[in-house]
Formats: sequence, structure tokens, C-alpha cells
Amino acid sequence: GSLVWPIDGQPIAVKPGGQKSLNMCSDGEGGVYIIWKDIVEAMIYGTHISFEDEILESGEGIPLMSSSTHESSVSLETAGNGEAAMVWSDDRDGDMNIYGQRIKADHDEGTISTLWSSFEEGGKVICNAIGDQGSPKITYAYGCCGDQLGITVAVWQDFRNESKDIYMQYLYSDGLPFFEENGLEVCGIIGDQTKPRVKADASGAYVVWYDDRSNNDDIYAQKILMSA
Repeated sequence: GSLVWPIDGQPIAVKPGGQKSLNMCSDGEGGVYIIWKDIVEAMIYGTHISFEDEILESGEGIPLMSSSTHESSVSLETAGNGEAAMVWSDDRDGDMNIYGQRIKADHDEGTISTLWSSFEEGGKVICNAIGDQGSPKITYAYGCCGDQLGITVAVWQDFRNESKDIYMQYLYSDGLPFFEENGLEVCGIIGDQTKPRVKADASGAYVVWYDDRSNNDDIYAQKILMSA
């Protein structure tokens, strides 16, 4: 192979104060989305690299939300139609809840648009049940639930009950939920279930997690059908 850019790399975010929580996903059309958290501004920034290697706001990035609250554990995934979706844990409501956003790059305008809420609103609520929700992850499933753009599948650990459980939600391309408000319980057995991961296709989703029901860090899994 051969390097496309200079040997010292291409600047994505080079700003005072530092950046952290880097993440990246394909746009499904030969390009990629990149997101990170700006330490000084405490905001999520992003950029998009097109299949022609055009970088939006190279070295600076584009702010994706204006919320000054604490956002953590941002998960990013392709979402169809050249777009991407992300979920995160957010304390703007007092405890930690799950928020999400769908984004679309426009190289003609030199920007990234937010689709599930305005920039100022800073994302859409996916789960705001009582207690803390954290460790969210998402994946993409094409061709299911009647949505031609596919479904974003989100999972998280949830402390609405006496111990940490696993919940999930399917989200249509417009951000509307498939399951009931605040998600479907995947596992709520005694003990803590934590740090879920998810993969999905048109038939359903597989979720795995750590589980201490036996006072040991075991691993359990579940399969969820789209018709569930």
C-alpha cells in the first residue's frame, strides 16, 4: 500500500487544550465521520472526510451540540444515506440519561447538519427513566422495520431498578422509537448487568454484556427479533 497524505499525517483537530474521546465510523459511501470531545469547550465536535478526501474544517472541526452539560461514552455508527448516528450519556436532567443525534455532512455548504434535533437542543432523548443510564452503544441494521434507510439500534446499562439492567431501543431514521418509551428490557435479573455491546441485521439484534448474577464477571447474551 501507499500513504495518501503526508508522512506526518493530516490535521483533524489541532487546538489549544487538547481533545479526547475520539471515535470514527464509515458513512457507507466511501467516506468517514470523526467525532471527539473538546476539553476546553466541553463540547462534541466532528468532521467528515469524503470519498474524494475532502475534510470539513480540517484542524478545527465542527461543533455538533451546544449543551454545556456532561456528555460521556459517545458511540458513533453509520446510519444509511451517507449519514451517521451517535448516542451518549448526558446529565442535563440531573441524573445520567441517554441522548442521541443523527448527522449528515454537506461539503457544498461546508457543514454537518443535525437531524434529530437542532444544534441548540443538543440531541434527542432516547431514555430518561429514573436513575442513571450509561455505557451506551449503537449499531446499524439495514432493511428492517419498514424503514428504507435502516434502523439504529441502541443499548445501555440502566439503574432504574435496584440493580443495573440492560435495555435497548430501535430508532427509525427520523428518530422515532420502535419499542416503548425508555426502551425494552433485555435483561433485568438479580445482580448487575453492565457494559453491553450490540450487533444487528434485518432479522434482529444480538446483545452481549457482563453479568454478576453468580458473583462473578460472566458474559451473557440475548437475541431480539424485530417483531418482539
